[in-house]
Amino acid sequence: MTKSVPSQLPLLPIPGSVIYPGVEIPVSLSAPRLIRMVRDVLGSHRLMVVALQEEIESGEHQGDSPVETVGCLCKIAASESLPNGRFNVTLMGLRKVIIGMEHQKFPYRIVEIRVMEKEKMSPHEMAAFKNMRQWMEQRLYQVWLQDMIPGIQKSGMERLTRVHDSNFIALVGLILRFKGNEVQRILEEDGALARLMRTRQFFEQRLLQRSRNTDTDLPLEEGEHTH
Repeated sequence: MTKSVPSQLPLLPIPGSVIYPGVEIPVSLSAPRLIRMVRDVLGSHRLMVVALQEEIESGEHQGDSPVETVGCLCKIAASESLPNGRFNVTLMGLRKVIIGMEHQKFPYRIVEIRVMEKEKMSPHEMAAFKNMRQWMEQRLYQVWLQDMIPGIQKSGMERLTRVHDSNFIALVGLILRFKGNEVQRILEEDGALARLMRTRQFFEQRLLQRSRNTDTDLPLEEGEHTH
């Protein structure tokens, strides 16, 4: 796959979140430069790089602020142009990438990238992932979902247990409302098991915070990123 990926690709900065390899996520775009970027990408390889946007300094244009150096190579899986001028796309995360020099800012940003090797888990790692995921599912139910009304409780637990492994970490991040720096650290880990271990670390920190403040409830919710 790496041979077929251009060494330079358009950049889509996302504030406060990331996309993991193997995960699909909806994104709604309104900025004219980003809509032009999507239209150009749809007319060619359908590929772009998504990266966490660093905090914006006062007076700085949102689209030009720096991004993290580790991002995700994504493919546009679906797109929809809306009458109000917005553009909805569904992005599929493919591979982790290292982001290098920025070669263009207008009409949209283009960066140099290095695609990382495809991630694979050994049978031992797959078993460890399964066990850790089951533990987290049980703890999420016991601590966050058990007190909800039955209908929401049931749907929340079904989502946790049925979601594919590649989407589980992203779903946990939504439930616990991980911050931008937390999801970035998860993305930077090498492989799915390492990302789940980092997710568990942040989860345990939430458990500790909750034990200190029992009034903090984090509801299960859908996630959509808007630009």
